[in-house]
Amino acid sequence: MDVAALHQGYPSSVYSSHYQLEALKQQNSKFQEELSLSQVRGSSESQHIGTLCKEIEVLKLASLKSQNQPDMKDRETLSNQETDEDKELETLRDEIAVLRGENAMAKTLQSAVGTLERDKAQLQERVTSLEQRLLGRQASEGGDSGVPSSGDTALDQLREEKEFAEGQINFLNSVIVDLQRKNEELKVKLKKMALAVFNGNDGTEGLEEGGSKKDKKAPPRLFCDICDCFDLHDTEDCPTQAQSPDSVPHSSFKGKPADQRQYCDICEAFGHSTESCQEDQTF
Repeated sequence: MDVAALHQGYPSSVYSSHYQLEALKQQNSKFQEELSLSQVRGSSESQHIGTLCKEIEVLKLASLKSQNQPDMKDRETLSNQETDEDKELETLRDEIAVLRGENAMAKTLQSAVGTLERDKAQLQERVTSLEQRLLGRQASEGGDSGVPSSGDTALDQLREEKEFAEGQINFLNSVIVDLQRKNEELKVKLKKMALAVFNGNDGTEGLEEGGSKKDKKAPPRLFCDICDCFDLHDTEDCPTQAQSPDSVPHSSFKGKPADQRQYCDICEAFGHSTESCQEDQTF
């Protein structure tokens, strides 16, 4: 009975194992499919992670570039500024060298004017002395007869010396006026260049505008009460003030400096007009 039971039960266990095996195969197949899907998903995620890493690197580089770009621009701007400043400094050095040369020339002209003024004062003293000697000689010989004498020769010599001295004075006057004009031109030029050095080109433009305003209203002429002459220097700048008070007679001129200066074509000198010249009566 046990053998029959075993014989009858064997096919049932075989069938059960067969069913279990089939179920395991199906489960294994399902697991394989899930594994394949997981691998596919893992590969896709790996690619996505790689893409994200690349994007992160790009963003990092862009961030670094954006941070360094202002510094590069600042360095470039600073370099350009330094180059411009070097050029401006070189230009200023050149202009300062020119200014020094012009200033030295102005001082030379001023010194020459001072020397000529002193020579002129000495000549004026000589003319005054010659005039006094002529008057004294004429007074001493006024009572003599018309007979020529050696005194006439002395008078003629004194007159010639006086005329020569007056001619030198007139020449010095013209030279002094010319030097004064050149000196004033140099001063204006120096002022323009100084403004250009310290204020740039705007300084010269402002000076030109100021110059146009000055052209509308001319400045008063220079006049010296001591020398009684125009256009040479002011009274306070007169070089004769350093000499003795009696060396050059002071002028009693009470007119206005803006008045027209009288000039004599006969004497070729200032101080009186041609119509009122006493040249023929004096000599």
